[in-house]
Amino acid sequence: MGIGDWRTTPCVTGRLATEDDVRNGSAVFCIGNANNCQARPLDMQLPRLARFTDDETGTTETVIVIQAEDCIGKSASGLLEMFGVFGYRMADGSLGACSAEDITWIDDPSEIDVGGPKA
Repeated sequence: MGIGDWRTTPCVTGRLATEDDVRNGSAVFCIGNANNCQARPLDMQLPRLARFTDDETGTTETVIVIQAEDCIGKSASGLLEMFGVFGYRMADGSLGACSAEDITWIDDPSEIDVGGPKA
């Protein structure tokens, strides 16, 4: 399944992803309520297109977001913090996860870049 077929990409919405969802490819991760992290699904329509920017390589690629969850957990300093975690599928079918800072939402499907990463 490629970026051009994004509307039919299996995804998880309205609930937390399970290990079965990860195994069948409709989710990338399963936070559950592990490691003292209280997770909840984000209220958003999925699948959704976004541009993912890899901070390490500087490349940007169009991805299909298939999972969106909030987690409230303790930071390294022991303070409670909330952060969004997004699971995505790349054009080559590989999967990844990122925070909100790493993606820019694509609202106009005509902006879809069906190619690979851009430097």
